[in-house]
Amino acid sequence: MNVLSYFSPTGGTKRAVSMLAKAMGGEFTNVDLTDYEVRQQPISLTTSDLLIIGIPVYGGRLPAVDDLLNCFTGDHTPCIVCSCFGNRDFDDALLELSDAMTSRGFEVVAGCALVIPHVYSDRLGASRPDESDKKEIAAFAEQVCAKLSANDHASPNLPGNRPYKVWNKPERAPQHDESCTSCGVCAAVCPVRAIDKETFAADPTRCIQCMRCVRQCPKHARALDVRAMTERLESLFLRRADNAFFL
Repeated sequence: MNVLSYFSPTGGTKRAVSMLAKAMGGEFTNVDLTDYEVRQQPISLTTSDLLIIGIPVYGGRLPAVDDLLNCFTGDHTPCIVCSCFGNRDFDDALLELSDAMTSRGFEVVAGCALVIPHVYSDRLGASRPDESDKKEIAAFAEQVCAKLSANDHASPNLPGNRPYKVWNKPERAPQHDESCTSCGVCAAVCPVRAIDKETFAADPTRCIQCMRCVRQCPKHARALDVRAMTERLESLFLRRADNAFFL
């Protein structure tokens, strides 16, 4: 069985790794880790299965979600790890993802870092992956398929540092305003259940600032002031960042 799994609060990571899965060929079962309930269901894969897993980069690390990957158990299962970043850098996230999957019984055979739109900016990584990226992803997929066909499960040399970089998650959260109609969409879609289902207030200590509630609110009633962060990022990282591929 081929499995495509992703944590994708605003859709960028899903789009990027879906492009990779399509280029690999064959049928994939989708596992959306953005859904809290999905993460509570155990998924065991065997040596004859294949897992592609894509996780966005938050502060150079994996998102601060305690149960993010706990549903997975592998048995020498080949795995392709993908870190998706908003045109800045992927820092230690790809290595951290590889380590996490290896500890769960998977054999990481390839890895990639793919540029996607930044969650705080309409300019950083806009429209990525684009047609040029698509060609790079297709070429990588061809190489991975050849490696798997040769039964080569050698681990790639991934960049990054151990211990991983320190990222102190800011304690802030999007809050609703007077235009909120109490429809409950925000609480339903929050990946970490940080939004109260009655008051719709968000808990800053649990919120990961993924902006999913902001993007999916039908009344645009939720907001988080990240203007200072956006200005800083756009002043430093408007150049076109490269994807990175590792075999």
